[in-house]
Amino acid sequence: MSVDEFCRFCHKNLKIKGVFSQSTKIFEKTSNAKTVFDRLIDLGLTLKRSPEKSIRTCRRCTSILSRIERDLPVFRKWEEEEKQSDSSEQASAPKAADQSNWDPPASKMPRRVLHKFWPNPPAPNQTRISMSARRSITEVMTHYPSSKTVCNVCHPDDAGIVNNISKKNWKTAAGLMMRHKDLVEEIKVKILELVQHECKTLCNPSQGFILWRSSPEDLKSFSFSSLESDLNRLSPFLLSIFSTATNHSLPSTCAAAAIAVRGREPRMSAFSYYLNSILLHGGARKAVFKKLSKMAITTTHCHAVGKLKEFPHTCGEGLQLLEVQKEVLPTSGADGLTDSAGQDDEGIDLGGAIGTHRQRDSQLKHDLVDSSGSQAGQMCQEKRQKRRQEQSTQEEEGAEWVSRKRLRSEVQPSPLRLVVDCSFDSLMMFKDVRKLHKQIQRCYAENRRTLHPVQFYLTSLGGQLKQNMDETDKGWVNWKDITIKTEHYHEVIPREELVYLTSDSPNVLTELDDTKAYVIGGLVDHNHHKGISFERAKELGIQHAQLPLESFVKMNSRKVLAVNHVFEIILAYMEMGDWQEAFFTVLSQRNGAVPVDQNGQAVEDKEDDDSDRESDGTNTVKDNTSSMPDQQEGANEQIEAK
Repeated sequence: MSVDEFCRFCHKNLKIKGVFSQSTKIFEKTSNAKTVFDRLIDLGLTLKRSPEKSIRTCRRCTSILSRIERDLPVFRKWEEEEKQSDSSEQASAPKAADQSNWDPPASKMPRRVLHKFWPNPPAPNQTRISMSARRSITEVMTHYPSSKTVCNVCHPDDAGIVNNISKKNWKTAAGLMMRHKDLVEEIKVKILELVQHECKTLCNPSQGFILWRSSPEDLKSFSFSSLESDLNRLSPFLLSIFSTATNHSLPSTCAAAAIAVRGREPRMSAFSYYLNSILLHGGARKAVFKKLSKMAITTTHCHAVGKLKEFPHTCGEGLQLLEVQKEVLPTSGADGLTDSAGQDDEGIDLGGAIGTHRQRDSQLKHDLVDSSGSQAGQMCQEKRQKRRQEQSTQEEEGAEWVSRKRLRSEVQPSPLRLVVDCSFDSLMMFKDVRKLHKQIQRCYAENRRTLHPVQFYLTSLGGQLKQNMDETDKGWVNWKDITIKTEHYHEVIPREELVYLTSDSPNVLTELDDTKAYVIGGLVDHNHHKGISFERAKELGIQHAQLPLESFVKMNSRKVLAVNHVFEIILAYMEMGDWQEAFFTVLSQRNGAVPVDQNGQAVEDKEDDDSDRESDGTNTVKDNTSSMPDQQEGANEQIEAK
């Protein structure tokens, strides 16, 4: 702390909450009044600037100075009268021959008043004590059995603590301890050691803490009062901390303590199962359990349902069962679980007990899929049936069934290089960065699945994209058949071998050159930065081209494709050898893609013209222009990347 934060005369702390309050600078002039320095000179006291002394005075000392100035003329009058009376007495009395007993004249300022401004002036060779020094001296005398006595003089900062402890003024002594800079740090260490010891006691299964007891019989009798009783028995200090933090609310105190200790020991899950029953009763989904289980608040959804299935086998008729949104919820008359007497539990098939945890989890998942009848389960089942039908149809026609997973012996790697440029990270919002991450994942998956995988490069990786990949897809560091670099692509591959694919380029790509590296701009911006990839290609002096999209496809929207679309189109062209088939393998009509004939006219438009010529003049042609804005809007909603 700085010396200027205290009063120069009474050493009072002038800084309250980081702001100087009710203080005056001694050497600076305020308005038209004299400075404190000038006022003290008038009284006969001269102050000097020193880095070891404060330049501020408190309001109390300034008031004392004002009273001195007010009463000093009266004091001077008394002094003059005394001098006159002394001079008259000396004139009448004989002069003393011995001057050895001569006393110095009185100071212009009374000693009592001067003592207010300078209580204990240090000697020249004396070390200056702290500003909280006491005037009294506190000594501690220790008498040993060997008749030895040791006397220790307390430091002024510690004297008040020792004095109040000797008088058993515990409250005052504790307050002084908490204001002692060195002592309060040691107190914090001891408090943390006490908390650590109590946490270890709670996490010891042999202590019988209630959160360890998660069997159905124990959960049936779970209550906040019993949890508070166990906390008070095993960790009273920790309970007082949580109780004070939650303003002595019993449910909040117990919840905070239970969640905190489960973060230390995940097996203490009695309170988590209590919360599971509440969430399942409210119809919470698996995603809710997934998020809360990561924060050590609940268990996973599978364990929650598994615990509920144990109740009828162990608790018998003492526990009623409800079926809420096809979930089994245990309820009882205890404090922890709500009583629902009168509900019928007929028709609920909970199955028998399952041996291992893995078998039980597998059986639970199977039961949930079979009993839920959810739309997701039905869709998966329909996809499996459709795939089996396609396989049987191809086998009947004599064609060989092609699995999505190819054997590694069938794969023929291509020397072609495809580079995704991730240097546009600063131009995208975080939600667009997440979309780009998904597109890169799709590119990686398609390249691993294709018959002719390319040499995949990911350059300029960093910033928001890398952060999102680290948080949501930590397995990306184990990706195979991909080269990931933090450097720019022109630092990894020679510039003469680079070709930037951009829809703004006037050059049309007709064939793929295996000696070239084709760069795809990793930018999801919804056309906010139109033409930026083309401009960067020109700045770096590298070749650029666009896919022959207009020659084979008519797009209702702007001809800007997503990163994974460009990647998949090139993979499809390498496998099929035909641009049009490659385009319509990746682009569907919901993307606004319409095939174009040799004359450059859309096939659908040509069919409409032929039908118009064959129809008579009385028939009206249905106007399709009304649907164009909707198609345009749907196309604009697609994720675009340059």
